[in-house]
Amino acid sequence: MTFQERYKKIFKTKQFRVLLHVGFWSFYLSLPIFQYFAYTTFSNNWIILITVINLIYVAYYYPFAYYVTPKFFNARKMHFFILSLLALYVSFFYLCLYIEKYAVANYTFNEADMGFLSQAVQRQVYYLPEFLQVIIVTAIPLSLKFMRRFYKLQDEKSNLEKLNTNLELNFLKSQLNPHFLFNSLNNIYSLALQKNDKAPEMIIKLSDLMRYMLYECNVEKSDLEKEVTFMKDYIDLEKIRHGENVEIDFIIDGDLKNKKIPPLLLIPFVENAFKHGVNAQFGKSWVKFKLAANATTIQFISENNKPFNGISVHTKPGGIGIENVKKRLELIYPAKHTLHIDEQNSIYKVDLEIKNL
Repeated sequence: MTFQERYKKIFKTKQFRVLLHVGFWSFYLSLPIFQYFAYTTFSNNWIILITVINLIYVAYYYPFAYYVTPKFFNARKMHFFILSLLALYVSFFYLCLYIEKYAVANYTFNEADMGFLSQAVQRQVYYLPEFLQVIIVTAIPLSLKFMRRFYKLQDEKSNLEKLNTNLELNFLKSQLNPHFLFNSLNNIYSLALQKNDKAPEMIIKLSDLMRYMLYECNVEKSDLEKEVTFMKDYIDLEKIRHGENVEIDFIIDGDLKNKKIPPLLLIPFVENAFKHGVNAQFGKSWVKFKLAANATTIQFISENNKPFNGISVHTKPGGIGIENVKKRLELIYPAKHTLHIDEQNSIYKVDLEIKNL
């Protein structure tokens, strides 16, 4: 458990805070008794006097800690805080001085007791060890205030970072739906223009895909098996569209059960391979996909041939699919993934590995 977690456990749980206060003040108020046994020359009246003064410390501590510090310890009210602090010191000094002078005048103290009391009574100033004690009265709540403010700011910063990350992830995920739908409708439209009989079948397949995107993707992580089923359905859609013009391989190696990934994380690679790697004008094409999984790691490889037109078709401006995935990977798996994209003259390959699932 980190120090910050210990701090939260103590100061954010009422029972721990009560226990802490009771334990601290019990120890603090018992110090005169320890003093008495260490120096047996002190009288009982001395012990009573010091206990009374220590109780005044307690009485001053709680208003200062729970009213003055929370109310005035900020930039706008710092002058009120300083005035309150000075008032605390002055009133505390003279109250204790009055009590000590009263005790000396009305009760019996031995020579050892008077050695401690004479400095305050005779010089009309507060004795140094007692001055240090009053510093403790103000230092403790100030220290706690600093710690609370620091960890509160840390929590707020962490929550804002999480909120920003979630907003960005939701935005990136929301981009995929219209992007995917646009490409699919464009494919169906091209078949409809050709009066191709496959168009109705593609519409049915597309409706199944859209159903998954609407009802299964509103989660942080989705079952890997469902994602694979979605990819297979999309590949079937592309098979209907391209027919014999493309050779498709999809290999699955390993057990996919009980593994989760962000929804629609892999589909942009599949979509990208078909969109930019399959073109009937340049002869028969091929695409290959491989998904390997073990206990802690998954690896997804996408390969496709490239049309021989001398243009890097995968880097056309305006495409958001691959860039979308890159950003999501950086946000969700910042130090747990590797993504290699290798573009050669005739082959385009993507190799993604996610570790520590």
